Amino acid sequence: MNESYSDITSKLGEPQWWDEAAVPRYCEFEPRRLAHVYLDEAALVEIECQGCGRTFPVAFSWGQHDGLFADRDIPSLAERIRADTLHYGDPPNYSCCPAGPTMNSIPRRVLQFWRKAENLFDFERVPELEVDIECEWARHNSGSEAEP
Repeated sequence: MNESYSDITSKLGEPQWWDEAAVPRYCEFEPRRLAHVYLDEAALVEIECQGCGRTFPVAFSWGQHDGLFADRDIPSLAERIRADTLHYGDPPNYSCCPAGPTMNSIPRRVLQFWRKAENLFDFERVPELEVDIECEWARHNSGSEAEP
């Protein structure tokens, strides 16, 4: 379950998006605004509360050194998007429904995808990865099986 940050949202209202740790953000999304300072890929993704269906725009980030000390490779965001395995976890704790903060979230659509440019200082947008997502685990848990 994520922190509610009601001290912030009660004063500032509805955030424009939420970062990787479900912190409310009140600016336009851009990779440089993310908490991950060594990121190589960033995405703004629409997720849905598994309890009530409310949607939230949330950030994902990945850097080539993620998992360096975890004894395993962590697939890039691009790889997880192509494989329909992107996962955010609990939705932001914004009182969407009584169970919402303790429920899982379902990724629905990549709204923006960015990767580090060749000069290693700028980011470039990659529209071909801005796609709908249909994770098999979400179909399985919702009771609706994919049609053949």
